[in-house]
Amino acid sequence: MSPGYIWTEVLDRGADGDREKWEPIWGRYCPMERCAEPYEVASAIAFLASGGGPFVTGADLAVDGGLTSMSPDGLSAYEFRPRALSSTPTSTSGTSIALLPVARGRGQGGSRRHRARPGQEP
Repeated sequence: MSPGYIWTEVLDRGADGDREKWEPIWGRYCPMERCAEPYEVASAIAFLASGGGPFVTGADLAVDGGLTSMSPDGLSAYEFRPRALSSTPTSTSGTSIALLPVARGRGQGGSRRHRARPGQEP
């Protein structure tokens, strides 16, 4: 289970109790535009522990409101791609260079430690 931002007492203390101020700021980095409530993560845990998910195994369930689907800049892949392609730089030879989004996060190949070194099998 990989939870995203969850509004708990600890997060509330870190935000000095000002949820109205901080949640919209943190929400820019999550497609749901808000933090999860503890019961929302608990519901996913209850599903896995119940008879509803008896054959779910070896999977990382992201309960993050879409956080891991975002680009490093906090834009979704959908928003990121048109923006990058609309301002596509060109090389001196006139060939277009496309900047495409890179998946980041656990299990999505964004970490260097998971990349194969030259000459090694992935």
